[in-house]
Amino acid sequence: MIRWFLRLIFFLFLVTFPLNAQIFDLITPPILNMGTTIEDTVVSGIIKFKNTGDDILKIGRIQTTCGCTVAELSKTEYAPGERGEIEVYFNTKGYGGTLARKSVMIHMEQGTPARVRVDIQTEVKALLEVEPRFINLQDLSLTTDTLEQSLTITNNYNRDMAVTDLYTNIDDLDISIDEFTLKPGDSQNVVIRPIMNKPIRVNGYIDIRISEPVERTKRVPVFIKLDP
Repeated sequence: MIRWFLRLIFFLFLVTFPLNAQIFDLITPPILNMGTTIEDTVVSGIIKFKNTGDDILKIGRIQTTCGCTVAELSKTEYAPGERGEIEVYFNTKGYGGTLARKSVMIHMEQGTPARVRVDIQTEVKALLEVEPRFINLQDLSLTTDTLEQSLTITNNYNRDMAVTDLYTNIDDLDISIDEFTLKPGDSQNVVIRPIMNKPIRVNGYIDIRISEPVERTKRVPVFIKLDP
């Protein structure tokens, strides 16, 4: 009976306090902020961790949420007390004007916890920034209100930007302007003016086209509702 009782105590000790443990201890914050950047660039960050257990930690695989994010690990096994780093790269193409957030999931082959999630985030400024994001000329009177609004076009890139054309699908909208070039960080105002002489309600858009440093079109929605 005593022998059986001692064996039970030893078994419970092993279950509660395993002799060999591999613990993935995340050093980097669970949300890795990679700062502010411009679209069409690749930003990078480092996820840092440490094996705080007393046995070999083995990482099985690393999963990212989309093809725009790549996570690279130089090796998969880490001795007790050893630190490691995962290099993360995020391609910002198509994310201009957003706070982009992507996830990196780290799966353990041998170790605890079974998986660890780290979110990476970066504020991505649009290469071609336009304010406001839409033209709102609604509930205005033909006789009493000023029927115009300005668009501010800003070059956030580190090279000259050639604005080649402003096109609208609304016939009675005046946006005539010559081609111009913006230096890095410069802005230019463009006046948008309806030339209607009767009440009207119409929705459309303005396309701002650039040819340098890359070919791109920025579409600005337009909402017009003019009362007598």
